[in-house]
Amino acid sequence: RGRFNYNIIASEQEEYIKESVLWKPMKVPDNSDFVEMIEHKKNGMFALLDSACKAPKPAPENFVKEFFKKQGKMKQYLEKAKGPKKVEGQKKKKAKKGDKWIGFLIHHFCDDVIYTANLYLEKNMDAIHPDTAKMFAKSKYPMVQMIGAGTHHKKRKVPTAWPLV
Repeated sequence: RGRFNYNIIASEQEEYIKESVLWKPMKVPDNSDFVEMIEHKKNGMFALLDSACKAPKPAPENFVKEFFKKQGKMKQYLEKAKGPKKVEGQKKKKAKKGDKWIGFLIHHFCDDVIYTANLYLEKNMDAIHPDTAKMFAKSKYPMVQMIGAGTHHKKRKVPTAWPLV
């Protein structure tokens, strides 16, 4: 889990030692709990997002509610947000009737990021552009072909011949 941190931070520090570069050593943070919050196969953000998108009527409120139900204990990384921060000089768009901002804030290693769940679900349900699907299909790597075809999910075994009764 900490491979990224190790490869980027620790390996650079090892390189500094080899090259006799003067620097202030940095502790390599263990972000395995953060990665788990995002990537856990059952309760991670991506799994919950996919699950929310498969619902008969996908709703951002349900996704955010479920995400906080499963990951709300991760207060050092996750908190409720009232909306995106206003950018100086940018005019605020008028919300359409019935439009309510729904989202959350994640404290990433470098900075805070506000996620707009309304758009997050919408983008997750986007279909792959036909040209992109063709590009995936032409790949020499079977895994890339499967991802492009949407067949990377577990397949159910289908009997090759029907039993005679």
